[in-house]
Amino acid sequence: MVQEATDTAVALSRAMRALRGRLRAESQPPTDELTMPQLLALWSIREAGAISNAALAQAEHVRHQTMNETVAVLSAGGYVVRRPDPADARRVLIEVTPEGDEVLDRVVAARHGWLAEAIEKTLTPAEREVLASSAELMRRLAGADISAPP
Repeated sequence: MVQEATDTAVALSRAMRALRGRLRAESQPPTDELTMPQLLALWSIREAGAISNAALAQAEHVRHQTMNETVAVLSAGGYVVRRPDPADARRVLIEVTPEGDEVLDRVVAARHGWLAEAIEKTLTPAEREVLASSAELMRRLAGADISAPP
């Protein structure tokens, strides 16, 4: 059982790396805009509606300081705004601006447009159902509270 899980983990990691590389190739942001990590953070902020820097760092699996730098770039570009948390005046919440929504929509259209077309043209209806279920399983795995082995 352990070997089967290990083999699956290796195959899944390789497949994710290959797909991630292809997605990057299909949707490189213009050089005058945002990097992929900045776009991913912006997407997470949009999904959350309003989120603290600490929660965003945790969601993106990066250090608090790293996310603070990313948010500073997003804020300077007008893609996000920071505002006091109405429930806790000591905290600051980050929200996407209309400009941030626009850049996300453009990049997501390019990135997901290619992937949606590839799914439609490459996979059978049954395979598309398996893939949809797999996306949820991958989200669950990403949130698993298990420490890595030494």
